[in-house]
Amino acid sequence: MNRLLKFNQTKDSRVYFSSDFHLNHNPQWDNPIWKQRGFDCVLDMNNGIINSINNTVRVNDILWFLGDFCLNTTEELFESFISRINCQNIYMVWGNHNNPVNKIYKREVAKSIGSDDIEVYPFKYKTITFVGDYQEIAVDGQFIVLSHYPIYVFRKMNDSAWNLCGHSHGNCKFSNSNDMTSKVLDVGWDVHKKPLSTSEINKIMNMKNILRVDHHI
Repeated sequence: MNRLLKFNQTKDSRVYFSSDFHLNHNPQWDNPIWKQRGFDCVLDMNNGIINSINNTVRVNDILWFLGDFCLNTTEELFESFISRINCQNIYMVWGNHNNPVNKIYKREVAKSIGSDDIEVYPFKYKTITFVGDYQEIAVDGQFIVLSHYPIYVFRKMNDSAWNLCGHSHGNCKFSNSNDMTSKVLDVGWDVHKKPLSTSEINKIMNMKNILRVDHHI
């Protein structure tokens, strides 16, 4: 597991969270994801999501992305997406749709250490820092567990820790904003239509309860 990463926000650098952009996802469904999201086509969705990022997150801010960045995408198209995002400090947690990003990561790690059998985290590539499947951070002292999937039991949850996640596209009751069971939140684009700031998340979490399932955490 990676060491705890600590961030202290300033007026020039704020911390944001999002997930599940599914950029370029264009399945042959009767109701594809871009249509479900209210876009006219997949290119319209790509542009709309990137615009939502750039309208929210500044160049020197920090954006935590919690999985499923793109699908049906070439490496060249992924690189173009990244180049269009103004934020220069993107931290990425793996989701369940990782290519071609994972392919690029493995190749760059192999170049760095001479082996393609070892995963290295954190690992910096251009504007992205890869952290693997799970990361614990603290933002202005608030302990946060980051993962693609919602977690029922997580470290420090008895001490008001948060679990920020994605994956469910708003379809998991447990991680919804209006579910008070636990301090677990789906920060995905389908739910919020933009990256969420730490202060926005704090307002939601202040309404949620601490779920005490045992005495060990």
